[in-house]
Amino acid sequence: MRAAFSSLVVLGLLGTGCASRMTGTYENENGAISVEFRSDKAYVTMLAGTTEVDYEVKKDKIILSNHGSNVILTRHGDGTLEGPMGRMKRKGS
Repeated sequence: MRAAFSSLVVLGLLGTGCASRMTGTYENENGAISVEFRSDKAYVTMLAGTTEVDYEVKKDKIILSNHGSNVILTRHGDGTLEGPMGRMKRKGS
């Protein structure tokens, strides 16, 4: 019984980790910076162009990673994201 419960807990944790994906496009107030989440990648667009980056969701944090550098965004209860680029709203909302 104890082994079965432990297996269920492990499967539940693995399932939760896999389901942590973002979708949609978020942009700052003036639209100059955006982050689009598609599949397992994020696309960060700024004046210099668009860069494809990896990302990981950990609770309310979204960690964007590119060649060893990380940028951390915080997801707020209202659905906005906040980080070094300022507060970003989901496009179309």
